[in-house]
Amino acid sequence: MTPAYGVAAMASLICFCLYFFFAPGNGPVRETIPNQPGFFASLKRVFAPDVFIRVFVMSLLLGLQRLNGMVSPLIVVHKIGGSVVDVGFLSGLTAFLEMPFMMMWGLVQRRFQIAHVLASGTVLYCLYLVLLGLATAPWQLYALLGLNACGAAAILSLPITYLQDLIADRPGLGSSLISLNTFIGIGVAAGLFALGTAVTDYSGTAFVGAAVGTITIVILLYLESGSRVRQPA
Repeated sequence: MTPAYGVAAMASLICFCLYFFFAPGNGPVRETIPNQPGFFASLKRVFAPDVFIRVFVMSLLLGLQRLNGMVSPLIVVHKIGGSVVDVGFLSGLTAFLEMPFMMMWGLVQRRFQIAHVLASGTVLYCLYLVLLGLATAPWQLYALLGLNACGAAAILSLPITYLQDLIADRPGLGSSLISLNTFIGIGVAAGLFALGTAVTDYSGTAFVGAAVGTITIVILLYLESGSRVRQPA
């Protein structure tokens, strides 16, 4: 599998060159706007309880997707008799299918509250994790590609808007929550993997992820019940 890193490096280099040589300029550098809140004031906004708890909930959801990235290859290779070739095909096909599903979730988001749409996508992903844990042959995971991609598309795309809206009056600060969400989400995935493999096997770890996802949905819907309008902290 080592050559895959070389392919990824070449793809990254091509993306860099496309951006560096062909992307339009952003115009002249703007001067710093006076009277902007300082670093510690901005940090206070990020770690305000009503903001940070929602960031953490989004991190739990992202952790499910990262957990699947850890445990599904191990299930394929060590439990159901697949190979690293199956791992590559499953990952690639899932990523390919995620694109149309992301557009679908974007259209659905226009008609329904984002918390409800995100909860629906997470339900699908939890169902996928349960079926992943029950799989006994590689073809079953290929059959789950649509369910996997649909749920993952919701978890990967919808929190972007959700997090930016948490601090809507400061777009740059709101966008920084995405990086914080990713950092915490990776830690959540690692913790769930460590917990699951300590008490059960790889399939059981998928069940642990599904249970955490279900609890997270309940927390998310509780937090967003009443659709409160957030005021700047």
